[in-house]
Amino acid sequence: MLKLTSSSQQNLTELILMNYPCDISLLEIARACPKQLTHLTIHLDFDNVLIDDQDNVIDREEQDENDDYKLPLLPHLLYLHLDTRFNFDARIKYLLRHCPELRVFQASKLYKLDGGLILENMMFMDTHLLILNDFDFTRIIQLCPKITSIDCDFNELCEWSSIPDNDNNTKYGLKTFRVAYDQGNSCVQNIIDLLEEAQDTLEVLNIRELPLEDEDPEYTPTGLLQLISENMWKNWPRLNQQKIQLPRLRELSATVFTDIFSRYLLEFLRQHYQHQRQSSNTFCLEEITLEMNPSLFTNQVVNTLTGMTQLKRLSLSFDRADDWLFPADLIEHPLTPVPTRFNQLITFPPLYQISLRYVLLTDETMVQLANPQSSVERIILYTPDNDLHNPCEVTPDGLIKFATLLQQRQSQKKLRELELSHFEALDDNVLEVLGRIESLIQLVLKYCPNITDSGLQRFAESLNNDNSQLNQFIHTGCQQITNVGENSIVRKMQQLRSSV
Repeated sequence: MLKLTSSSQQNLTELILMNYPCDISLLEIARACPKQLTHLTIHLDFDNVLIDDQDNVIDREEQDENDDYKLPLLPHLLYLHLDTRFNFDARIKYLLRHCPELRVFQASKLYKLDGGLILENMMFMDTHLLILNDFDFTRIIQLCPKITSIDCDFNELCEWSSIPDNDNNTKYGLKTFRVAYDQGNSCVQNIIDLLEEAQDTLEVLNIRELPLEDEDPEYTPTGLLQLISENMWKNWPRLNQQKIQLPRLRELSATVFTDIFSRYLLEFLRQHYQHQRQSSNTFCLEEITLEMNPSLFTNQVVNTLTGMTQLKRLSLSFDRADDWLFPADLIEHPLTPVPTRFNQLITFPPLYQISLRYVLLTDETMVQLANPQSSVERIILYTPDNDLHNPCEVTPDGLIKFATLLQQRQSQKKLRELELSHFEALDDNVLEVLGRIESLIQLVLKYCPNITDSGLQRFAESLNNDNSQLNQFIHTGCQQITNVGENSIVRKMQQLRSSV
């Protein structure tokens, strides 16, 4: 049982319980905490997989609820961070009733392992046991009416977000909602319910669609989508029935792996833009961040996003998840070419970052990426390594033209960061031209086998002492590079810093 000394009781405002056993009531923990506690984190022991079946603990929660409900146990608690394996109906809801001032609720599945390292445990345990579908998000805001942020992102340890200042004239309401859901559970209904409930106040929305993990060879991506489609179709259509408009939404982030989610998300964006334009002609939505399966990268995506002229910042990443979710032979599927209206996207002024992985890259694509009218400040490109089924179609001449065009960028926003991975066409001649892109702050090269020490020396010599802004050069897996080449870069970077 948790025991605190009298001195700690007087001063303690933040309490973190890691690797905690599951055979204790949350209300027992709350009862042992000092009344002035403002921050509480509880994470279970790594070996505790399921706690729903602990009947004695559930009964104790209900009994404690009957005994303590009249007076809140945590009257000043502002931040609550719990393990996702706590069942909502059996455990969490009883604790929330004792947190009348709660502003931030977070749930994750992270653990403190040997050496104090915090790791996400998807690699060790079955995700279906961890990504619960019973989180009643609407109930959270009903039990805690002053809450401003709900974060059930599951993938990363969340830092405490700041609490907005509220005076007597300010209306309370949920402003930030971040959630990840497994394609195989029923969390979508709970997400949609919350969006309807909090649509008048929500400002930041982040929805991450996690891939459905199944290593059985008889399953294919198509088969998996068929298995989950019935569940998806029941809930996502509600996003497009004019009931969810989110008029105050400022930031939207989404990770999209299925065609179903993609279609309804794009339709929501179109409807949202039309509604905002017709109702007030003032647009709150300024920033969109999307991570999508490359197979979903279509002209429809381009048209929808570039039609939202009120945007100030757009970040796009296209990457496929099936290279580790499914059997190895599925990696052989053809790469997805960029849509025919790709140039329309590249020259869209709000586009800040674009990342292309497992997308078919050609010399023409590279030219489009380097369009002098573009405002893109960060480009990340990856080509499959030694993939006989998807050979890279980018040539050294194409890369040289790409780098040359980037030097001619006419936009006020110049390219700041460039990352190139697994480019066999990137040789010493290309590297020398890359050094002439004076706006680059960071250059990252990964597994480019044809770069040599001579190329690094030529790259260093091509950097202009007066105008080059490069302050970070990173390379990894480039096997022909030795200390000789690295030293030439180190000396040049020292010269650039001394000349600032």
